[in-house]
Amino acid sequence: MFRYVRRARGLLLSALALALVLAVPTASADAAQVGVVSDISWGISHGDIDRTVGLMQEGGVRWTRVNVSWSGAEPNAKGQLNEGWLREIDYAVAKARGAGIEVLMPIADGVPYWASADPQKHRDGSGEHWNKYYRPSDPAEYADFTRRMVQRYSAQGVHAYEVWNEPNLAHFWPSGPNAAHYTELLRAAAPAIRQADPSATVVLGGLSKSDSTYMQQLYEAGAKPYFDVAAVHPYAGSVNPASCWKDPATGRNSKDAFCGIEAVHDVMAANGDGDKKIWLTEFGWSSATGAGTYGVGEELQAAYLTAAFAKLDTYPYVDKAFWYNFRNTYWLQDDPNQWEGSAGLLRTDFSPKPAYHALKAYATGTGGSPPPSGGSPPSGGSGDGSSGSGGGQESQAANAPAGAGGGGAGTTVGDGASHGAAAAASAAPAATGEAAGAGPTPRSSPALDRKVSKRPAARPSCKKSARATRRSTRKSARCAPSPRRSAAHRR
Repeated sequence: MFRYVRRARGLLLSALALALVLAVPTASADAAQVGVVSDISWGISHGDIDRTVGLMQEGGVRWTRVNVSWSGAEPNAKGQLNEGWLREIDYAVAKARGAGIEVLMPIADGVPYWASADPQKHRDGSGEHWNKYYRPSDPAEYADFTRRMVQRYSAQGVHAYEVWNEPNLAHFWPSGPNAAHYTELLRAAAPAIRQADPSATVVLGGLSKSDSTYMQQLYEAGAKPYFDVAAVHPYAGSVNPASCWKDPATGRNSKDAFCGIEAVHDVMAANGDGDKKIWLTEFGWSSATGAGTYGVGEELQAAYLTAAFAKLDTYPYVDKAFWYNFRNTYWLQDDPNQWEGSAGLLRTDFSPKPAYHALKAYATGTGGSPPPSGGSPPSGGSGDGSSGSGGGQESQAANAPAGAGGGGAGTTVGDGASHGAAAAASAAPAATGEAAGAGPTPRSSPALDRKVSKRPAARPSCKKSARATRRSTRKSARCAPSPRRSAAHRR
């Protein structure tokens, strides 16, 4: 009996996916511009950067994110820049801009030891230890670094800067999310950005999900003059983007639903900011098929991408939308049991999934149905989209190479691990919303929902070895693999 039920359910999902992709919309003139979060600043080789940029260009991608880590760029002392590290970022920016792709640059990937307010930071015989996501002790130090990066990269054609990442989440604001404290950072950084580049767009640190409550708190803290564009990460787990429900606690659209974007805009309009745009600096669905991953398989991933962009066409205030991510997180090697292992439009070996073709059809206006999944699946894949990512991973960074790097120049670049774990975790629906029956329950393990509210007690550990500190040729802090947020957070 149950076998037939499962078979019927599978046929229904396949029919839904087919119905959605057969009518691929094309971007209208005022539609959200298509962006992706790529790994070109995550320590990949120059050859892989070139290949990635070529596929983005071919797919009609107009924007990509290139992250700059403060702890990577200025690790040892104020004013002492790690030029070798920054040259790798320069390369990524040059390749994207040379292909006509605009760059959004978050200054979001870690505070160096010398600037950190982490009350538990300490030195011992093995080096320096601290939580690199802890806010800086002085927002002016962050502003000064941000100014230097804007001066450097505005000259290279970058004119959009995101101040932090997911400040409403404890992982990225370990002292406890506090809109007033984040506003202090934003108040320092925004004038520095505008002074260094008067044409720059100051982007609010992308909020985990469509958190309209935190957005209201930002206005109450006085953040309004200090950002030009709001940003959210409206992950909806395994739920169809067309599904919408209310949060009984607020009466607004739930932050766990894709339509929660509307609630954020409602708050903006109520505070006199209705004319400002919203950017989705992360969103997406994983094609993972492992148990408890919140994945939807490759066909539904493509169908939900199509449906999401169709939904965005009804939101004139959504200006840009960055799919997370462009390629499956490379160090996970298409692990079928990890959400991050299959969030991409491409597999690790660069073979395209149906979602890549769906994005291309929308972005380039070709329309039509995306072709079947192309290429042979990488080792460990199943050929039917069962490369995936696990929902219960405490730390996908622990599976990454040191520094999440491996760049062709031998330099550790960016911090894909931090955003990788974040992306995996942010898609999880809040357990409270489901308990209240506020919306559909994504396919998931109940254990994962518990992990959303019970973060690992272990703190992310950033360590700069004493040996590395002594060596002048190696100035960048090394961050040891450490417990991250549960992969359930994004689902």
